[in-house]
Amino acid sequence: MDRLLLVFLFNLPEAAVLIFNGLSFFHSPILRHWKQLLIASVALAFWVFVLDSFGADYYLKISLVILFQMLLFCIVFGYSIKTAILMGITSSSLMVIFELIISSVYARIGIDMRQFSSFSPTRILFSWIYLVSLLSVGFFVRKIKWNLGDLLHTRGRHYDQYLGLIIVFVFLTLGLLLLLNASSIVTSIPSYEIARETEDLPVYQFLALVFSGCTTFFVWKYIKAKIAHVEKETEAPYLDYLNDLALNTSKIRHDAHNQYTAIKNLISLGTKEEALQYINSLIDQAEEIAQGFQDVHSKPLAALLMGKKSECTSKSIEFEFQLSSNVSQLPGWKDIDMVTVFSNLLDNAIRATIEAEHPKIIINWGIEGNDEVVSIENTGPTIQAEDFQHLFELGFTRYGGQGVGLPVVHATVKKNYGTIKVYSQEGITRFTVTVPIIKK
Repeated sequence: MDRLLLVFLFNLPEAAVLIFNGLSFFHSPILRHWKQLLIASVALAFWVFVLDSFGADYYLKISLVILFQMLLFCIVFGYSIKTAILMGITSSSLMVIFELIISSVYARIGIDMRQFSSFSPTRILFSWIYLVSLLSVGFFVRKIKWNLGDLLHTRGRHYDQYLGLIIVFVFLTLGLLLLLNASSIVTSIPSYEIARETEDLPVYQFLALVFSGCTTFFVWKYIKAKIAHVEKETEAPYLDYLNDLALNTSKIRHDAHNQYTAIKNLISLGTKEEALQYINSLIDQAEEIAQGFQDVHSKPLAALLMGKKSECTSKSIEFEFQLSSNVSQLPGWKDIDMVTVFSNLLDNAIRATIEAEHPKIIINWGIEGNDEVVSIENTGPTIQAEDFQHLFELGFTRYGGQGVGLPVVHATVKKNYGTIKVYSQEGITRFTVTVPIIKK
């Protein structure tokens, strides 16, 4: 009778907490799956009851509980095997950690641990203190909205899968190390038999060593994959820029050939005055495009801005460039960094502005207090609120492509001790780069 009461008063609530924590680490909805939660809790509580009835060793019991949880997450909730494994390991590892922490605290404050070997109101009270502590972890994880499942859905970022494996093996290693050292942390717990040496103990010691080795291996793989991925992705904007440069050079050659042909034909027809007027109009157009960029100190950046203005003119996009005379123009920045920031932000602005009823791009470069500020504003579709937090994530894109531009811009600005902010409301989008002025 006592054992049956213990199932309802402790085993069933503990099973529910374990399932709840497993779901919480993946930010899975609880109310929507309350039936599955109830079924899984009852099944897990019954499984623990069976293991206790057969007198299963503590180490074996924990292993079988983890495996059974994996099956429940996979079969009852319908999660993938990979997700179910991570859920089972996470929740069970937390259980082991909290059992040992709470038991250690009880032992140190002088609570007689032998009372946990029999059914009593005191045991239920102290056991529920442990359950409430364990449950608080799940609520905290749900509060901060941390989702371990993001490591399994990496949007092509395969290196994050290594990070997920690292977390799994760290939990496994930590759980096994705590189990192996439980006898030195907790004493006199006959019901759990933690302090008793078993014949299987060398197996768990070997597993702890293997898991530590796996953790080291996946850390090495993660670092290697991360470096390779960053190198590959950061090359993309520069390759795109070179491709654009080659394309623009080809267009200039083609346009120049057409202009020279027109001038040649006008001269051959004897209309020299018309030819001269045509030549003057070409000169005026070239000066208009170059106007406003003479004061830009960086020649590569000036060339880029002229190219972007020419592109805007061909696409009927109004282009304004305003440069304050007292601006030091990002001293200490490399030309390639300035070209990277302006080219990526202007490319995005041009793509967005094309969809606007009155396409317009405005660049303001000035001083605000002790900061040098560059803002690139464009008309066009407003950025959705849910996209704001992902704008600077590698691989995220709203217009197709590789989703590399804005992350590279963010990294470049940060490298030069600046910040970048985004404003997007009522058909106006503005990226603002702020860099502190270093006074010598």
